[in-house]
Amino acid sequence: MEEILDITIIQWSSITIALRGVFAMAFILIALFSFRQIVFSYLLPLLFYHQEIKQQMRRKIRFMLAWLFILLAVYGVLWSLNLDYDLIPGSMSDLNITTLLQLILLILFARILDSILSEVFEMAFNKDQDVKTLENVSYDSGSKPNRTIQTAVYILVLIFILRNFNWDIRLFSFQDGNFQFFLTDVLFLVLIFIFARLFSWVVTRIIMAPYYKNRSVDVGTQYAINQLITYVTFVVAFFFAIESIGVRFALIWGSAAALLVGVGLGLQQTFNDLTSGILLLFERTIEVGNVVDLHGTIGIVRKIGLRTSQVETRDNVIILVPNSKFIVDEVTNWSTFDDKARFQMDVGVAYGSDTEKVRDILISVAKQNAFVLDQPSPTVNFVDFGDSSLDFTLHFWSRNFMFIERIKSDLRFEVDRLFRENEVTIPFPQRDLWVQSIPESSSSKEKK
Repeated sequence: MEEILDITIIQWSSITIALRGVFAMAFILIALFSFRQIVFSYLLPLLFYHQEIKQQMRRKIRFMLAWLFILLAVYGVLWSLNLDYDLIPGSMSDLNITTLLQLILLILFARILDSILSEVFEMAFNKDQDVKTLENVSYDSGSKPNRTIQTAVYILVLIFILRNFNWDIRLFSFQDGNFQFFLTDVLFLVLIFIFARLFSWVVTRIIMAPYYKNRSVDVGTQYAINQLITYVTFVVAFFFAIESIGVRFALIWGSAAALLVGVGLGLQQTFNDLTSGILLLFERTIEVGNVVDLHGTIGIVRKIGLRTSQVETRDNVIILVPNSKFIVDEVTNWSTFDDKARFQMDVGVAYGSDTEKVRDILISVAKQNAFVLDQPSPTVNFVDFGDSSLDFTLHFWSRNFMFIERIKSDLRFEVDRLFRENEVTIPFPQRDLWVQSIPESSSSKEKK
């Protein structure tokens, strides 16, 4: 049987084609044709089942897949028949026909993979917008992964080109050449962090998002979990990247121990902020979306970073707050236990005013305001008999923490209007001044 397979069918110049090669070529072509039928008949309709994929993108993917199978068939024929030639004889780049075809196939496959994955992630991203996730409250909304996928795919192509064409550049070496660092090593390190970013995105936005929706997890908890997953992913990626280039951590920590002590002393506040950021994510005393009062500055927490947090004030200004401020300083969190809070507005009326009418006016003003809750209902307290007025306090509940001062202003405008209509006077401070006359005899003596 072996002798039959080795029978030469075609021999021309340096080309020799045996029966074994013909059978291999036939098997490869049949396998490729069968796989093509599976892809075009079953896999593509399954992918195109989603209506979100545009017709233009569908035609593009079909066109690229058709060319991919044609080039695979050409490559299979050349490989099975052992037909390969150096395009640049005597060159150090090993550039031949099959290598060039491998490069074209890899680039084409990269484009197909980029197009398909981008569409899949785009659909997942759009579907995730229907869920109340961090994009509704977070200042730093998660970016789409399309660019990340493109970068990863084309870096893989570049690594293939550099290594297979012997174009890799050695950047440096030490330990008598035992350790060498090439350009592809740099690209590989970048690729590790790109995959870490993509993995973090997939876990937090595709895997965890349905869990958040089914469990009705609040956005603050979502943010804390997502941040912890991101931090762990990148820490693991960092250690893996260092180990992949042959660097041992024991050697690094041993040689840099003294330096780390000095750096630690100089960056105590930074480490304090880092520790506080981790505590905030675990304890969740302050979460993304909470309205906080920090030393008189009221704003919404938009992002809790590892060292600093971003708070958006009423003026639509983002301020960066070190995380240690939330741990050490006194901070009022309006959103900790409930989505509503009680506020008050003080007012004074002149002595002799009808106190019952004053109470009715204040309660009616509060009930007519759209941002004041009906339950718990507004109440009025007769606080005190002041020096110049009868003092009252209107207590009301609202969910609009950020713009509560605007609500109070509207209430004051309406109270002033109704007081004028009902002849209720808001007094100004009054003082009685007693002037004692000087005796005439005493003034005469002073003149003398």
